[in-house]
Parts: sequence; C-alpha cells; structure tokens
Amino acid sequence: MARHVLVAEDEEPMRAALARLLAAAGYEVDTAGDGEAALAALRRAPPDCAVLDAMLIGRDGWDLCRAIRTDPALAGIRIVLTSPRGRPVDREKAHALGADAMLTKPFGFADLMAALSGAEAVP
Repeated sequence: MARHVLVAEDEEPMRAALARLLAAAGYEVDTAGDGEAALAALRRAPPDCAVLDAMLIGRDGWDLCRAIRTDPALAGIRIVLTSPRGRPVDREKAHALGADAMLTKPFGFADLMAALSGAEAVP
C-alpha cells in the first residue's frame, strides 16, 4: 500500500480535508494547490501515489499525469485522477494518459482508499 501521497487540489477545503483524512489513516501527505507546485513537489520528493485534480489551475491533472508517465524518475508513481466529470470519454482519456484510477467528485473516502491500494482501476 502507498504510504506517501501527494494531494494536488486547488480547492483548499477539499485539499485540507483529504490531507487530514489521509494523515489520520497513517499516510505521509504532501499537498499542492496548483499544477506547478504539484510538479515541483513530485520532483522534490517523489511519493508512492499522487491524487491529482484533473481541473487544477495552470498545469492541470491531465498534463501532470502525462509528465509523470514520461519522466523515468516519476513513472512508478500510482496516479489517481479526480474530476467532477466521470463520462466514459474522461475515463478513456485517463487510461490513455496512464492514470491508475479515476474518481468522480464527489467521492467517498473509502473509494479513495481503494484507489490508493489498487482496488479501483480506470476501466
């Protein structure tokens, strides 16, 4: 199971809530409020897993997913994309970019835990 997680979410209340819940579940959590900060955090201390908001400001989660998968130093990170859009085309895009899981907002914490552990995959 992933123990170090980066949460990249531009909505501060959601970012703070996820960080608190994950820390309470025993995870080491780093956070970022935009795509550039997320990429810097990923490169500074690569986590086991990245929870990426697909609609981040600036460099979005889709672009971050692409950057992770093309960087040999980051390619092994498990990627969980989150988005308010859960259309089949969005899931196909997530899969094509190399995301390991995609959660549609709002999602439950149990769903996030399953995605982090590998129990939920992009169809």
